[in-house]
Amino acid sequence: MSASGRRNLAPFSFFTVVSTSPPMVSITMERRDDGREKDSLLNIRSTGEFAVNVVTADMAARMCATSEEYTSEVDEFAVAGVAARPAHRISVPLVAAAPISMECELEQIIQPGGDTIVIGRIVLWHVDAALFDARRHVDVLRWQPMGRVGASFSPVEHLVELPPLAPVSGDDVPAAGR
Repeated sequence: MSASGRRNLAPFSFFTVVSTSPPMVSITMERRDDGREKDSLLNIRSTGEFAVNVVTADMAARMCATSEEYTSEVDEFAVAGVAARPAHRISVPLVAAAPISMECELEQIIQPGGDTIVIGRIVLWHVDAALFDARRHVDVLRWQPMGRVGASFSPVEHLVELPPLAPVSGDDVPAAGR
């Protein structure tokens, strides 16, 4: 959301965990096609707050509607037909239908190359209780978050369990690999 209260949505597939203690997340932002910074970056810089809402397959079309380069005056919640709900610790609204949302306060902005990395401290998590399994872990198959590989999107519908690797000692590694 902008400092003047204009709501903004933008799909970012470049986001990941930065730290578990304290909990932090990063978003990597490219520039607009014309070279200007995106509204999301300008808004985060001016307010010091943002939310990460993880969408599911049934939300994909609405998510894609927010990927257009609208002017900063456009309310992208309205464009996508997405309902908002208030956050508890930040002023930025959350996507009401998102089963997982993170309320974030700006920690740092860095530009190691052509893109900009925004690092936020997660101050509050929102997780739909229906996603928890018996051990109180998020069941990814119930959740089915949207993932991105290259230019394509896909819901997570299948998990691959890999066997644990046998321990390797230094004697087992060929000399060329040391």
